[in-house]
Amino acid sequence: MSVTAPAPPPPAVGYYPQGQPAGQQSQQSSTTVVIQGNNDAPMGMALQDCPITTKCPSCKSNVVTQIKFEIGCITVLVTFLLCLFGFYLCCFIPCCVGRCKDVVHLCPNCKYIIGKYKRM
Repeated sequence: MSVTAPAPPPPAVGYYPQGQPAGQQSQQSSTTVVIQGNNDAPMGMALQDCPITTKCPSCKSNVVTQIKFEIGCITVLVTFLLCLFGFYLCCFIPCCVGRCKDVVHLCPNCKYIIGKYKRM
C-alpha cells in the first residue's frame, strides 16, 4: 500500500510570474498603490505649517520646501470679529501673526508653488 501526498493547487489560469516555470507557485504578492493628487497637497502629501521634504513637480529635484505666509480667510474673519466686538486697536494683530495665516510651500530652487496649507 503506497501513500501519496496531495498535489498543491494549480496557479491561477494565465498568470505565471516571470522566471518561474508553470508548475511552481510564487509566494510574493505585489500591491499597486495609486496616489491621486489634488490642488492643495502634492502627490497625496499632507501639507502643514512647517517645511516638508518632497519632490518638486517643476524641476524634479528632492527639496525641503520654503514656506511663506499669506493672509487667508481665517485672518480676515478674525480681524472682522475683533473689529465687530470693539477691539479696534487690536483688530490688525492677526495680519501680523503667522499662526493665523495660510502657508504657501515653495521650491527653494525654482520658486515653484508646490502647494498651500489653508487654515480654513
